[in-house]
Amino acid sequence: MNWRRGRAVTSISTGMCRRICGSRRSARHPRSLTPTRRIQKRLPLPAGPVRRLSESGGMTMRKPEFTRILIGLAVVAVVITAGIALYLTTASSKEKTASLVNHRIAFVSTRDGTPDIFVMDGDGHHQRRLTGHPAADLYPVWSPDGTQIAFLRLNESLAFGRMTLSAEDNGLYLVSADGSGEVRLTPPEMTTFALVPPAWSPDGARLAFVVSRRAVGDETDIMRMDNTVEDVYLVAPDGGNLTRIVKGALVNQLAWSPDSQYLLFRSFPESKLYLVSQDGGEPMSLYEDSHPRYVTWSSTSEIAFYSDQDGLIYRASLESGEKVALTHSPLSLSALTWSPDGGQLAFVTAGGPGEPRELYVVPASGGDPVRLNAVDEWLSWPAWSPDGHWLLLTVMELTAGGRIPPSALYAVEVTADRAMRLTGEDGFNGLGAWAP
Repeated sequence: MNWRRGRAVTSISTGMCRRICGSRRSARHPRSLTPTRRIQKRLPLPAGPVRRLSESGGMTMRKPEFTRILIGLAVVAVVITAGIALYLTTASSKEKTASLVNHRIAFVSTRDGTPDIFVMDGDGHHQRRLTGHPAADLYPVWSPDGTQIAFLRLNESLAFGRMTLSAEDNGLYLVSADGSGEVRLTPPEMTTFALVPPAWSPDGARLAFVVSRRAVGDETDIMRMDNTVEDVYLVAPDGGNLTRIVKGALVNQLAWSPDSQYLLFRSFPESKLYLVSQDGGEPMSLYEDSHPRYVTWSSTSEIAFYSDQDGLIYRASLESGEKVALTHSPLSLSALTWSPDGGQLAFVTAGGPGEPRELYVVPASGGDPVRLNAVDEWLSWPAWSPDGHWLLLTVMELTAGGRIPPSALYAVEVTADRAMRLTGEDGFNGLGAWAP
């Protein structure tokens, strides 16, 4: 493939890593979970014709007495209606909140000093540390069967927004969901990794990850400012079948197709999207005129992406090559993700320096985006719960001067637009991932 010369930009995840890798905070007891906002509902008054008793042969009343009785009946009806509505709303809310307990979340926390991998229940209870290495453990990703978690272990030194070359413990690792059996999947000589989250194939057979190395030959035409390029590798969960399928690219995203046969990756600075077979071969460029970004698959093998060209969100078919705009006004995005049932997409806007980011959902068939107001700070890393009821977010509260303070994980209930804070410790708490 032909790569054009360009200068790389520092990714959002890189900026977060630079901050969290330097955090040295002590652990505190988690705060109680409290909804930050609730929807207020108006209760409808009963409507319909009112007939005088005298019209049906009953006794006739004086007007004041009849009015008092009518008002009394209306009040009773309103009280009953309100009680039913409150019961249904409370029951539904409690049921959905209780459903969080059935989920598990893996995340990164610096509460004990360095970034480690933690797990917790979906409602924030039973938080437990799985790793405790002096290096930075980042980007947890669950196995499709929910029994294991893969993550990158990287040294804490940063250069030009990238990890410096060399650290003997750097690698792609695997740990059981109970914290046992930690193993290194990559060979000891492979020590330079890009700040790109690994991707586990839906069939559980392979993990994709990105390795950084010094550019050689023609690769210097597209290398980063630190003279590096990237290769994409696949490896089996037992550490076998290590295979390079992409050589000499600039990669900042990986995404498996639902059938595990293809891998999408985005290369920048030219902002191109490529499709490569899990067997390797020449990557195929897709939708070059749109400059795709933040690519996400649906369960039906369609994709959605944000276009750097016109600022719109598109839904596209890889079989036909057709694409349809889902939004009609230019946006500036920082994240995009498709719901498990394929019915809607969630996205986070990209605010300016020091400005909060906003969370929206839009129907997968297109339409007006709906803003979710439950959290209103610096949002990142949105992830749908497996049942599609909740969005997991890493939330940072921006302060004057743009300093990045400690971060917390929130679960936002999509239909009710309310949020629950799941972590309460100092330091960084984020990069959350739901168990399948």
